[in-house]
Amino acid sequence: MTTIPRFDYNFSYWIFTWFLLYYFKYIEYYPNSWLILGIILNLIQLFLMIYYNNPFLYIFIFIFVNLFVKVYPFYLLYNKPYRTKDFLFGLYLFILYSLWLFVNKTNFYQVIKDRIRSIKNKEIGTPMAYYIINLLKIIK
Repeated sequence: MTTIPRFDYNFSYWIFTWFLLYYFKYIEYYPNSWLILGIILNLIQLFLMIYYNNPFLYIFIFIFVNLFVKVYPFYLLYNKPYRTKDFLFGLYLFILYSLWLFVNKTNFYQVIKDRIRSIKNKEIGTPMAYYIINLLKIIK
């Protein structure tokens, strides 16, 4: 049985939630520097997916989801200045995320290790990709 990847173990979704809170004016901190970091890490992940010959559909969905979750939000924040308080807010959020992982008996290193393992094994390693792939199976 395939394990469904958890949204709360993926820091990208924490950053996306942060973006939505900023965009809809619930908080004043914006995640542009953290989105850049996420895009860089996703480019590395994309390279690994290509290197390990993951199915085209997985790569396409990975790109599609990250365009929506990171690239488009960054585009909307492109003209915002880089402020220390925004970066620090992201650092505090990452600490909270790390504590959440600890409470759930895992850690960031394990999450990364699992992601790399899923890429090497040509498995779906992210929650949104998992649900999109399964939706496409139902539609067929």
